[in-house]
Amino acid sequence: MELKDESILVVGAGITGLSLAYWLTQQGKHVILVEAAAQAGGVMATHYKEGFEINEGPVSCASTPLIEQLANELNLTVEYPTTASSKRFIYSQNKMHHVSPLTLLAGSLLSVRGKIALFRDLFCKAYNEPQQDESIASFARRHFGEEAHQKLLAPVIGGIYAGDTEKLSMQYCLPKLREITRKHGSLLKGFRKEDVKGNRKIISFEGGLVRLIHALEQNIKQLIRYNAKVISFSKDDQGYRVTIRQGEHHTTGSFSKIYFTVPAYALADIIKPVNETLSQQLLKVNYAPVTQWYLTADKTQVDGFGFLVPPADGLPLLGAINLSGIFPAKAPSGKSLFVVFTNSSAQAQSEKILADELSRATGARQVRCIHSRTWPRAIPQPHVGHANLFKHISHFEEQHPGIRCLGNFISGVSVGDCVAAAYWAAHQK
Repeated sequence: MELKDESILVVGAGITGLSLAYWLTQQGKHVILVEAAAQAGGVMATHYKEGFEINEGPVSCASTPLIEQLANELNLTVEYPTTASSKRFIYSQNKMHHVSPLTLLAGSLLSVRGKIALFRDLFCKAYNEPQQDESIASFARRHFGEEAHQKLLAPVIGGIYAGDTEKLSMQYCLPKLREITRKHGSLLKGFRKEDVKGNRKIISFEGGLVRLIHALEQNIKQLIRYNAKVISFSKDDQGYRVTIRQGEHHTTGSFSKIYFTVPAYALADIIKPVNETLSQQLLKVNYAPVTQWYLTADKTQVDGFGFLVPPADGLPLLGAINLSGIFPAKAPSGKSLFVVFTNSSAQAQSEKILADELSRATGARQVRCIHSRTWPRAIPQPHVGHANLFKHISHFEEQHPGIRCLGNFISGVSVGDCVAAAYWAAHQK
């Protein structure tokens, strides 16, 4: 392993690590990127079956200036969605409900009492907002009532985190909403006063989001060491002395900086010999299991992004994305392709059960599953009190100048969050 003065080590070749290494090299830094797996990208992958494009991991992302910048610099072909992407649905009590301010008040998703409770938010006062962290469920009940919590916010959060609103942290998961209510009291009034925009534009790439991974990887391929793990690290005169195992070989070298971009449980193993306390805190970060199913159909009555399911309805799926409806090129002409999510193992669900449920919800015909993939530890769950972990991480970084801990359990779970965290870390003095 060739090392030069001021070498920087990046640990983990997911979207955070790859984009971080890319931006560091753009500044002329000498970087080594180590990845424990045989390939980069974490959960992201693309396969093709029967003319359908199968995107494992995220199938789209919110368009941000940084992602658009990367796409331009790396010559990626951006796929923009159809106008159907702006239509979102909740599937509840065997009925599809279009979600918009008007339909919430005029539609049948919420009862009359549930609709009246929505206006409870208008009477919330800033000085009554709790200073301490609270669950998303607690916040939702106080501002919009239990029914809106169960039928609106719980399915939305389930679609993002595959988690439980009774446990998930408002401070971490929805920091912007918390900030608005602590300033204005009412979320609805705060949106109007601060001119908060609605849904951001989503995009994909020709060949799936994994194309971003491949383009970054190709740009810095000579710097990546696959099947490589950090075995130990300690301070030395140059910064940090690090031992890396790659296959059967061990290499030791000095680095001026180390960026850890791995999951919490992987970071816990690496730093355990150095800081047992932080290691134990990292192991407390739960990860939700997720199974991603790809179901095809001949026809569907759903014209929109997809639908989410309230957990209280007890259906076997969290929701579904109408992938061919928003990105037609990802399916053969005349065919429909849905991505269905469940938060249980692939073995625990029957393909027929999911196909029947999707057919019932969407009116789709000839539904069948052509691919599935399970991740036992897919999405980090920032429970109430998650901010306490940051205190331990900050203390660790203060004790170890030149070390930074990143990753989606810190930055946020979206692709945009990870890319933004990598950018700011790379450009921080």
